[in-house]
Amino acid sequence: MKRLFFAVFVSLLVCCTDYQPKLDELKGRIDELNAACAAGNLNVDALQKMVDAIKSGDRAVSFIPVEEGGTVTGFIVNFEKAGMVTVSNHSCGVSVVKEDGRYYWAENGSVMVRDGKKVEIAPETAAPRFRIDGNALQISLDGGVTWSGAASFEKELISGVGENSDAYIIEMTSGEKIVIEKAEPFGITFGSQPAVLTAEAPSTSIPYSLHGGTSGLEVLAIAPDGMTAKAVALSADGGTVEVTAMSAEADTTVTVTVSDGKGTVVMERLAVLMDRGSFMEPETPENPDAPDGPVTPDEPDGPDEPVLPELRLEVEFEDYEMCNNQKEDISYRVTGAVDGCSIDVLTKGDWTYKLYPRTDSTGFVNVWCAGILSSDPIVVVASDGAGRRDTVEVMYSNLVRKVSVMGDSYSAFDGASVVPYYPRMDVTSITDMWWYPFTHRDGYKQEKVIVWSGSTICGTGYDGINAMENAFCGARLRALGHPDIVLVCGATNDSWAGSPIGSYKYSQWTELDLFSFRPALAYMFDTMYDLYGENLEIYFLLNNDLSNDIDVSVRTICRHYGVGLIELENIEKRPDHPTKKGQRQMYEQLMDFINSQK
Repeated sequence: MKRLFFAVFVSLLVCCTDYQPKLDELKGRIDELNAACAAGNLNVDALQKMVDAIKSGDRAVSFIPVEEGGTVTGFIVNFEKAGMVTVSNHSCGVSVVKEDGRYYWAENGSVMVRDGKKVEIAPETAAPRFRIDGNALQISLDGGVTWSGAASFEKELISGVGENSDAYIIEMTSGEKIVIEKAEPFGITFGSQPAVLTAEAPSTSIPYSLHGGTSGLEVLAIAPDGMTAKAVALSADGGTVEVTAMSAEADTTVTVTVSDGKGTVVMERLAVLMDRGSFMEPETPENPDAPDGPVTPDEPDGPDEPVLPELRLEVEFEDYEMCNNQKEDISYRVTGAVDGCSIDVLTKGDWTYKLYPRTDSTGFVNVWCAGILSSDPIVVVASDGAGRRDTVEVMYSNLVRKVSVMGDSYSAFDGASVVPYYPRMDVTSITDMWWYPFTHRDGYKQEKVIVWSGSTICGTGYDGINAMENAFCGARLRALGHPDIVLVCGATNDSWAGSPIGSYKYSQWTELDLFSFRPALAYMFDTMYDLYGENLEIYFLLNNDLSNDIDVSVRTICRHYGVGLIELENIEKRPDHPTKKGQRQMYEQLMDFINSQK
């Protein structure tokens, strides 16, 4: 009997071992489906935004094809009004078709039909949505009311892109060509100068006009040595450049830049007419009839010494609040400078700085401490061509550490989150939240609290929806201000929603990667260090009772990046969210971990 039992046991063990690779393959396929489903929903949203922009008459400022291995896999178009739209091949077979001047949703190249009518791309019409049911991809054309089988998610959308002098052209695999009109390039034109600059009349006003896409353009005048220049906007498409000559040696070329705030800058040179001779002091002629020997005149010899205006340096603040790794701008303004002006900065300790002059008399100094903050002030020095100097000491008396928080409903409370929600229970005040006592300790300051109930680390939310708008790895990642410390409490919803786990990946992430947990978490940490400095401290609070895949993934990735990991234990919940006591326990376990690292 024992031999029979042992034989059956061995048989079952072998059987299970044989099936494990198949189970792993099936799990990988489901993860791939979930990620592709989320990316498909994201791409449908992008196609809708693109078509809405085209229908409204919006035009493209720029167009960037995206290629992988020499094959076009998507594009990024920047509209004048709608902004940036990114479209990729991850469309789950959905594309766009234009018939009789109208745009329709298409599946595998055929126009979609609902209730006998073509599904038009319009604000009042529900866009296609995808979900995973079991291991099958489904599509809905009525906003999620009904679902049916969908096309293969491997279907590509774009076969190529091109352009002519007037438009960008997107070629769909269905054969359809979508045309996006190009925006007129913007530029600046100068009017005639009213007069030549002289010592008696050293200033002039030169009109300018903007052409092309004039919405939101910024004009900046940069003066050469010996001059001041300032651009004054009088309307959305025009203004003047105010120029003043300070000396005969002044360069007569003013640089004028026009920026759209989206990375495109046009630069023009403005030549100023100037009578240099009028700025020269006349020579005193020799007098042949002058008597020999000393003369005691009634008036002092020679002309009176000119009275120079006071050289004065002003900064916006002289007492700043500063944190490690934080960049701060010190705006300055100089008045009374003669023969040009220069700015220098004197520092001690680990300070670095960079000068950004707007003109020769205004601008700002960007300062940053990459190590230990020095108690010595930063000294800003202004010098002019007459050899005069003025200085201002900038103090940093409030040396604090700024703390930002990223979280989901475990961290959300009215007034402290994008979605003001928290299961009330006995949590009645924002001061009850786990992060509040940490951010309000002596020497610390609350910077940003960016929390969103129900949010996931990756872009795949509940029912496989595209949740990138609220995801930890999405736009919230770039909204943390200037933190020295970031507290993260997440991964709970990734576990509860069954988001795709994916593979460990620590570089070269694709858009599709961010819809799986492991690459999205690594991307989040990596991006935090890039944005907020390599000396940033990150602490991750991991909820208990999550899936084993989530637990192991968080431990592995935190260890890779050197992130402090606090694995919460025995947190009081009712039923699945922390009570007031549970919130306090979260704070205490965070502090126990930090104190143990000292």
